[in-house]
Amino acid sequence: MFQLINPIYLFGLLALAVPVAIHLWNRKEGNVIKIASVELLEERETPRSSNVKLNQILLFVLRLLILIFLTLIIVEIRFGKTIKAMEENTLVLVEPDLLSHEKVLQVLDSLNNSGMEVRLITNDLSLWDPEMPIPKIDNQQNHWSILKEANLQADQRDRIIMITSSELSNFDGRRPEIATEIVWMDYHNNHTTVSPIEAHIVGSDSISFTIAESDFQGTSLKRLVETRYNSQDIPGLPGLTIDDGFVSVEGKNKLTRVDSLKNIQVVIGYSAEYRAYNLRLLAALETANHFLPENIVIDNRIIDDHFSLKNTQADALFLLSDEPPAFERNEQNQKLILLNPNKEEITGEIITASDQQKNLYYLAPKADYSKLPLQLIKLFSSTNVLKTVNWDQRGIDETQKQVIVSSDLSEDTDKAIWASLNPYFWVVLLLLIIGERWVAHIKKS
Repeated sequence: MFQLINPIYLFGLLALAVPVAIHLWNRKEGNVIKIASVELLEERETPRSSNVKLNQILLFVLRLLILIFLTLIIVEIRFGKTIKAMEENTLVLVEPDLLSHEKVLQVLDSLNNSGMEVRLITNDLSLWDPEMPIPKIDNQQNHWSILKEANLQADQRDRIIMITSSELSNFDGRRPEIATEIVWMDYHNNHTTVSPIEAHIVGSDSISFTIAESDFQGTSLKRLVETRYNSQDIPGLPGLTIDDGFVSVEGKNKLTRVDSLKNIQVVIGYSAEYRAYNLRLLAALETANHFLPENIVIDNRIIDDHFSLKNTQADALFLLSDEPPAFERNEQNQKLILLNPNKEEITGEIITASDQQKNLYYLAPKADYSKLPLQLIKLFSSTNVLKTVNWDQRGIDETQKQVIVSSDLSEDTDKAIWASLNPYFWVVLLLLIIGERWVAHIKKS
């Protein structure tokens, strides 16, 4: 398999007409000079005619080859070779929710028939069986974690094909470092969902909801007050009912009365170098405050010699600093949000919970902060966040799906390895020039 980098320069081969024309011109017979007698002419040994003709032909061929290889160097030919069979070394991962799409099933059948292994994006990466019913997945799967797990299980794979809906909620945390080529096949759900994400009782006969309207392009929030106070489904909000003075979703997640809620006390400490992040956080808190039943009270302070958290009774503490001050906190009741020590760009959740301590969270310093108000609502809502359908339908940008390519990425992969032939052409050209000069010297002598 060949590839021409600069094919337009093939017109340079027209230059071959120059030595051809010179050669044909030199083949003409010389002028005939008539003399009276040859008796006075001395005899002299002359080169054999056959040797002269051979040198001329050889010189002609060498000069043609020099022009040909010079043109090929400018064109730059690359040779491609496939190391392994892609079909045998490719792992296909697909979201279970997409198995209901006929187009996706056709693609999976084609990939499976070509020898590729197809697995589901689940915790155990179970094999796809077209005869089995579509599995129901209760929790969203973090695609970054799935890719890391698949890379560990399939370290000899040349390629992993991810068939996903590319929803932002499926990408949480730091991009993984993968030593395998990743190919994305996206099937977007082109629809809009309208779902409640928070609700509370107002007075004696009303319910206040925070409604999220979301599609692939983005999510917007709005308030809705429902005055009907009975056990019927609320119009436009399927599966959500009011019964015995409580709001519930399929009999779960009973919500408290608004008069029992207290203010949310928030303390923010920030270093001077994180002033810009502090302003973004303040704006996000103000936005979230419009959609929470509680009122957020903010104590915003710069971290200096006078900064102290002794006897702080705040419900949440944000410390935007590379070296946050040490203090004793109540892990049961106080939420602590620190800057994520990983400075690389984060996709998905900006605020992630720690696996080591209760009520400890990390805030990504490099992320899309337009998502922060939604996550603050989840963080501060004293009522249970309503577990309805996945309401966040926002999509992820193509550039955000690029994984970190491992430095030890093997070159022994199932893809075209393009190698330039120019180094070999230069060697041949040098030999041709040396040969041409040598033959020209012999002819002249």
